Amino acid sequence: FTGNFGAYIGGSGSFAHGGTNFATISQSFATTIGIAYVLTYDVAHNTNADPSATPDDVFLAGINGVALLGSEQLNEGSEAFTLQSFTFVATSTATTLTFEAEDANFDFSLDDVSVNRAPEPANFLLVAPAIAALYFRRRRRKA
Repeated sequence: FTGNFGAYIGGSGSFAHGGTNFATISQSFATTIGIAYVLTYDVAHNTNADPSATPDDVFLAGINGVALLGSEQLNEGSEAFTLQSFTFVATSTATTLTFEAEDANFDFSLDDVSVNRAPEPANFLLVAPAIAALYFRRRRRKA
């Protein structure tokens, strides 16, 4: 999509007919517990080679073995590159990002994968309830 590198990902078999032959790409990277990160990537699905093919595919992204809510694409026809963005909070010092796909007829195209620390306001919003709870707990002790 951009640059010189990208990935084609798609398993064998038909997801619509109970196939479970997912192709996966994964990578682990260092994270800080409790910090918010933003995952972005571009994904496309080109079925133009056989427009009459019945969509029977799935694509999803996951963090530490859990699918990111909203990342699953099911039975997609042709789709141009689309930017996807998800925020997650690290629960350990090492996080594993996984992309899974299955399609009997075509591949998904994956490009421009990036994980960056979320801007500070996002991190503050995630810890603000904990700070407020500590404040009120301490205030109650003094009373």
